[in-house]
Amino acid sequence: MQEQIALIAATLEPIVPLAEQARCTLVIENIQDTNPAPLLAVVRSFNSESVRMSLDTGHALITHRVGGPTPDQWVREAGPLLGHIHLQDSDGQLDRHWTPGDGSLNWYALFEALGGLTHSCGTRLRSAAAPRTSPLAAWRVRAAAGVVGAAATRRRGRPAPAQARGSGPGWGRRPHPAQGLGSDRG
Repeated sequence: MQEQIALIAATLEPIVPLAEQARCTLVIENIQDTNPAPLLAVVRSFNSESVRMSLDTGHALITHRVGGPTPDQWVREAGPLLGHIHLQDSDGQLDRHWTPGDGSLNWYALFEALGGLTHSCGTRLRSAAAPRTSPLAAWRVRAAAGVVGAAATRRRGRPAPAQARGSGPGWGRRPHPAQGLGSDRG
């Protein structure tokens, strides 16, 4: 592990001072990581505010299937070292870049973890295809993020965010193992 960190440091060593001068943040993204500790050790090794971790929620969903932490656990573990988050939804089988609400990501848990941060971080929303999100799925993501208030949703005859939790894939319960297999999505 120390040897890998040394190789990464040697590669980025000339770039980090330039990033600091430009007040730019370099981010190192999780890809096939099943444990945040090594990635966070790499970030810490630079001892620079200009090197932070980037969390790809789709990658975290994939590695969660083989024992890695959930995306919200990644956020909690990274804490102040999280500098960027790549928001995407997926079924956890492939890096699908689905629109939020179309997959199995637990958006409530993710936004709760992000709400616990004491800093803001850059965000990127990426979808590989034309939006397929149903109005209800879109509302759930907005509710999870706190964009839709309980009073406003009750006026429209929709359940408050607390009532919506756990009411579909990605909202606090895992989909049936057959969901997503043989799917035409992605």
